Amino acid sequence: MPPEPRLPDTLSPASIAEGWVPYLVQSRDDNLLLFYNSDDREEPITFLALSPNAAVTGSTPALAPSGDLGTRPDAPAPAGETVSVHGWTLRIDESLRGAAAWQLISQANRFNTAPAEGREYLAVRLTVQATHTDERYNAFISSTIDCLDGKTIYEEADVVAPSPRLSEVRLFPGATTSGWMVLDVPEGATCTLRYRALFDFYDEQTRYLAIP
Repeated sequence: MPPEPRLPDTLSPASIAEGWVPYLVQSRDDNLLLFYNSDDREEPITFLALSPNAAVTGSTPALAPSGDLGTRPDAPAPAGETVSVHGWTLRIDESLRGAAAWQLISQANRFNTAPAEGREYLAVRLTVQATHTDERYNAFISSTIDCLDGKTIYEEADVVAPSPRLSEVRLFPGATTSGWMVLDVPEGATCTLRYRALFDFYDEQTRYLAIP
């Protein structure tokens, strides 16, 4: 709950209001801005700096690797290699499974439950960079990430992932983020990570990455 006075959710025409709005941010963030985004995509974003000289840096996206890397499930991108999709690059940094994964996951949230008998958690940490040119921002994970073992598909586990989490994020051009995701797989399953873009009905942007 925000402190009083709380900023109201709605305003009548020509009225003025003031109040507090709380945000949960990562402790390393010291270049913070507020921005107002109209529902009208044609309207520009309005930015307000919360500290002196805070600004979007406008970094240049790294050169994308070959678009052919990781396009086939029988030839996934090798561990540590970066694959490119429309507007993004992604790379697997590390993975944990079995007891090591459960230790990390149990520490992330005390309400996380252990995997069922005969199954184990597979925790994967990925790095994502925005290579799009949308000056507003763009959302990652408007997509699905799962893993394949032969013809069997395993999806994300119903647990709170360790921090930092690879959840839905919005990145400006050149920005990079990394985080964990957790999959629920049979013990000893040999999995390949699969990225599928939203509305990519012909799988042109589907990519496969070998899990180390």
